[in-house]
Amino acid sequence: MHDYISITRLQDYLGKKVEIIAFDISYMGILTNVDYDNGTLKIEDGEDFAILEIERVESFSLVE
Repeated sequence: MHDYISITRLQDYLGKKVEIIAFDISYMGILTNVDYDNGTLKIEDGEDFAILEIERVESFSLVE
């Protein structure tokens, strides 16, 4: 895994498998949406998905 610091780089990983830490919980799946206007992102894993507030993201990394 590669750790990245800047939240503004999230859109670079659309369609890729990522791990996102928010609320002290790890979310792993495909990043399918980053909406800076609404301050949310969507991560999907099969039929499951999570919509997270970008400001709550503590860290994120690309999963290879």
